[in-house]
Amino acid sequence: MQAGHLPEGRSGPLAAVNRNLIRRYRMLPTTPFTAPLITGLDAVTMAPLLTRLTAPFNLTGLPALSVPCGTSSEGLPIGLQIVGAPWAERRVLRAGRAYEEASSRVVATARP
Repeated sequence: MQAGHLPEGRSGPLAAVNRNLIRRYRMLPTTPFTAPLITGLDAVTMAPLLTRLTAPFNLTGLPALSVPCGTSSEGLPIGLQIVGAPWAERRVLRAGRAYEEASSRVVATARP
């Protein structure tokens, strides 16, 4: 994640939401790398690589949600995947909303 795009710290609204999410959910990147270049490998080759971290939850039926959490040094989006317990879709959606609201407040206050 590019420094300055999403300020980090141990206090503030985003830090509080992050601590709560870590205690109650599994969190991991949505993909193991940022979006590939259009001129790179074809879609059939890239699909297993891009879904490597999401496929287990599709197969098991666990609720999972991806929310934007920053950008790479190239300006490409990075996704945070929030995974919940079986039948906890509502909780996962609430967690995603809380994260997006907290992160948008932090990003808005960090802009000049």
